[in-house]
Amino acid sequence: MKPRINAGRHFTVLVIALFCLATLAHAMPEWQIEQRALNGTVFVETDIGDANGFFVAPHRIVVPYHAIAGTSFARGRNAADGHWFQVAGVTAVDADRNLAILSVSIRGNPLPLGNSDDIRSGKDIYVQSYSRGEKSFTKGKVEDRKGRKFCEKVEFSIAVKVEPGSDGAPILNVDGKVVGIFLRGLVKSEATFPLLDFAIRSNFLKSLRDRGWGSVVQHFPLQGNLNLCALISRGNMKFEKGDYDAAYADYSRVISRNRDAAIAYSNRGSVRLKWGHTAEAAADFRLAKGAAKRINWSKLGRVLGKIIKIF
Repeated sequence: MKPRINAGRHFTVLVIALFCLATLAHAMPEWQIEQRALNGTVFVETDIGDANGFFVAPHRIVVPYHAIAGTSFARGRNAADGHWFQVAGVTAVDADRNLAILSVSIRGNPLPLGNSDDIRSGKDIYVQSYSRGEKSFTKGKVEDRKGRKFCEKVEFSIAVKVEPGSDGAPILNVDGKVVGIFLRGLVKSEATFPLLDFAIRSNFLKSLRDRGWGSVVQHFPLQGNLNLCALISRGNMKFEKGDYDAAYADYSRVISRNRDAAIAYSNRGSVRLKWGHTAEAAADFRLAKGAAKRINWSKLGRVLGKIIKIF
């Protein structure tokens, strides 16, 4: 008697095998992802602080809007060869999504954009940063498909170790395509902070890139209102630069506009730690934990609970 063949089971195994093969076929080796990212990443220096960016067209780079809004100058440095270059001005801005396209004097290698709607919690991501001449390629994970409470439709959260001054660094998937633009979340101070950072979804960049092909539409200084998340990010840039007075002012401005801005409380607490005001810092961390609880942000609440135990 011939053994019976379970056609349904064999079909399921075949589908799984084909899916795995397709996934492997699309994934790039890490060294190739790193080389591609390095060739397209830049360092951007402004009087606000340091940031990163990357090429989206031969003479166009994208940077976070908060990195250049209000600055009197900007210049860039190519990660691939270390050469400095001039920034002519702005060709397109999306202030709501915290993105800007700049015209630059050198021709670069544009990075391909992926579909940020495909990101899932636990997926591998890579960040190529270039801070003060130091190049860093790091691997991390997608934490959550949502970002900060006020920008959850624009951002997603990630866990990855990235150097200070890296806002705007490209975040790539295993196919070597950009799915996000890095933003610092919790700043690092004397308290030990776990990884909690964010990314602007790359899909918002696609239409802006197409609008950014034109000539320079605005030179520096560029003025414009920053939304809550961009204002926190600008405070983070100033914190990392060591301009604690300006960072404190930005965080306080956010808090005055929204009492549930948990990260603004936490980062303001970090400023107070830098000043040696321990009691005031502890109060800010407690306010941050309370805000996180009100907006049901359990991840941040757990992080802040560990910080508060230090005091």
